[in-house]
Amino acid sequence: MLFPHKMGGRTKLLANEDGSITLTNGIIGRQFVLTPNFATIDIRHQIENYSYYRGLVPETAVVITDASNPENSQQANVGGALGQTNYGFFSYDFFNMTTDPTAYQFEKYEVVPMEVRWTWKPNRHSGNYPWPPKGIQLEVYFTPPKNAIPIMANTVVKVIYQMFDNIPCYAKYIQVLNLGTGTVVVNDIFVEAVRVREYSKTRMLIETDYMPRHNFFDEEALNEGNPDSVYIDTNVWMFDPVYEAGGDANFRGDTSQTQLYLNVTYPVGPGYYIAPAQMFETFHTFMGLYDTDDIQRQSLQRLQILRFLSPQITESTPYFFAEDCTDSDAIVNAINQSAQAGFEMFICAPWSGFDPSNTNTTYIAQWASYAKYAHSLGLEIGGYICMQGLYNASSEVQLPGTGGGGIACFATGFMLTAMENIRNFIRQTGIDALETDCPYEGSWCDATNHDHHGLNDSQVMQWEVDTQFYQSLRDEFNLFLNVPDPYQLGAGTNRSPIGYTDAYISMPFSIQQMDYGRMYMSDGLYHYSPTAAWDIGIWLDDFTPNNGTNLFWLEWLWATYLGQGNIADYQGYQLYDTEAGLELAQKYLGFYYDHRTILTHDVVHVRRPDAREYDCLLHVDANIAARDRALGWVFNPTSDVLAITVPVALYYANFSIGDTVNVMRSDVSPPMQTYVLDDIYTVYLDMLMQPLTFMYFIVSDPSYVAATPSPLDQASESTVNQQLVSTD
Repeated sequence: MLFPHKMGGRTKLLANEDGSITLTNGIIGRQFVLTPNFATIDIRHQIENYSYYRGLVPETAVVITDASNPENSQQANVGGALGQTNYGFFSYDFFNMTTDPTAYQFEKYEVVPMEVRWTWKPNRHSGNYPWPPKGIQLEVYFTPPKNAIPIMANTVVKVIYQMFDNIPCYAKYIQVLNLGTGTVVVNDIFVEAVRVREYSKTRMLIETDYMPRHNFFDEEALNEGNPDSVYIDTNVWMFDPVYEAGGDANFRGDTSQTQLYLNVTYPVGPGYYIAPAQMFETFHTFMGLYDTDDIQRQSLQRLQILRFLSPQITESTPYFFAEDCTDSDAIVNAINQSAQAGFEMFICAPWSGFDPSNTNTTYIAQWASYAKYAHSLGLEIGGYICMQGLYNASSEVQLPGTGGGGIACFATGFMLTAMENIRNFIRQTGIDALETDCPYEGSWCDATNHDHHGLNDSQVMQWEVDTQFYQSLRDEFNLFLNVPDPYQLGAGTNRSPIGYTDAYISMPFSIQQMDYGRMYMSDGLYHYSPTAAWDIGIWLDDFTPNNGTNLFWLEWLWATYLGQGNIADYQGYQLYDTEAGLELAQKYLGFYYDHRTILTHDVVHVRRPDAREYDCLLHVDANIAARDRALGWVFNPTSDVLAITVPVALYYANFSIGDTVNVMRSDVSPPMQTYVLDDIYTVYLDMLMQPLTFMYFIVSDPSYVAATPSPLDQASESTVNQQLVSTD
């Protein structure tokens, strides 16, 4: 459906008749020549026979500096070739390639096993994805040019390509090895550069695993009033001076197409110091090639790619977010309520009193007992910590000319000790989850007494510390990690927030707040899969006591989030305060568990929430053996009666034109209806929706006599039968 595996999928390194090689999985391919130097000569979607490539670029370029003498520095390209005289397209027939004698020269290539960046096995109802992803890792070695200065002459550069089976994506990163006796500084390097053809940018997915994609502080102060002198993102589209120059030299025929040169590089630095016999490894760039300009299809392809590259994001486990973790009775009561309602995890909320950096033995023993008790009820347990709040005067970020920044610099001994204290806490307590707010988010630091050397390497060094910390939590503890920044591709974290804004979480409860929540989900689920993101700020205390009008709106909340597959922060001092509140939580958790398979699949966007009419998201599953092939919710947030027809497109549920499908609807009697797909793979649900109502529907193949009755149609019983400890 998304990737035509029958036409390819298994990665190979092919030797071509013209002496070039092609790294390909049958879906996409990257072609290289080996002489006169190693160089890319094509990047192609092979099924579409669509080339993204326009011209020669070095494989990378570096600036190498002698740490003992900063004036002793040299720039050099790595690989690539000369000889292309115009850059509208590349052809052997038109250009005579020669080597650049001042560039690093190709030595050899090797095919090696895929790197394992962190430990992961299928867990917490995750998808069954191979880890590490299957494919080929191609490592290409380059030796210094003959004119290299002494510090450069003792380096080797490795350009590493990874191509993955079954998905239209490859990865690229660089290693610089120091074989000499002096300390090498990599002052500048790019990870990827591509001269792309016109109308190709919209068909390219470019992701990195590098966090510092922005800077919180004033760039102008650091760049003499010119903020453009520092890139604020790793992925930069630039004007290609040899193709987009003006006048008669301009071979570019379509002037609406601009900035056709992709440069993926460090926003700052890296300024990385390499000791003798050590190496520097760049961040990873992931390049996906779409087969369409359609936004919905691109979204589904992107999300499938991300699940292959970081399968831990497919883990799903609903949890209660407890506000009070200072009092033993409150903690035990919250654990009991979580188990009684049927949650799978209990997490202490922000500023609730939980502190995993605490080294007090009594405190650690208390939390070991809480974890043991939660585990006896079938619950995992964890808590929240603000990482950038863990600092003292010696580890505070220092800003040029202004002093302390009020947050932690992660490249300090103090922060390394704090991180080890957290690991020790986890070892001794046996907790299962951690939500680390305020991880490293890109701040610079000008201190010279930290573990970095100043401003230039402060980003990359802090990012390294944070990445290694999360990888260690995954490797040693298989922890469930909520981290509100994109560390999923590089460090193995589970989830990031969806639609987070301070204004949103500060809103008092209203129908408008839930409209925003559904809007954030609708928009965010283009970018995230349902299990990879969560909605923040679901305050259960707004609905106490759980009766009357509060119960009405509480059901709206459960339907808005959990009903649509979003494991949000269901946060409060207590989970429920009446039997009706408990039954409502059990009912929607039961619905989620019964339909977890389809609710964790990606969505087709039917209609975006705008508070003016209905809105609808549709989960789809292309597995023809699945019970639920599609599941959608329709909301009427207005004060009007709506007579509507909802188009339900089922192409991505792997149905064909003319197929008959069963649709179980919660709004009609009898609930099971039969529909036939039209010539655009769509069925149409006519409905009359009363004000402030919602409904759901489930699509199945007629080979299933009926979809399993939903727990929303019947009272569900607790999934926990153990005796609960009394807090009296």
